[in-house]
Amino acid sequence: MSTLLNAIGPQHLELGPLTHQAKEILAKLNAYPFKRSLKHDHKTEEEGDWHYEIRYYEREDYNPNTPFVDILFGGPYCHFPHLRPNIIEIGSFYNYSYLMSNKKLPWIVNYRRELYIICQILGI
Repeated sequence: MSTLLNAIGPQHLELGPLTHQAKEILAKLNAYPFKRSLKHDHKTEEEGDWHYEIRYYEREDYNPNTPFVDILFGGPYCHFPHLRPNIIEIGSFYNYSYLMSNKKLPWIVNYRRELYIICQILGI
């Protein structure tokens, strides 16, 4: 089970420059040397880089928040930023209890540093 962090930020996604916004964020994410997740052998890192997906939601009568658009960022990392209008969610494949019970381990320092850098990139 994963953990999902929500951050309310000055995030305003507009339909016009959306691809431009996503590409700017993607360039900043790719510029930072984030540690890649380990494969199942726990020795070699996953391959690949950050990527994004833009999703458009049509008007739905039962949902007053539609229509809207969001951007999902993913890659072989332990953080998964998801930008929605006026809210940013950052998912992690670690569950909350695992993070809290191991917060004194050295790798948590790097995990938290990377999370902080992602928040800076996203303007949180």
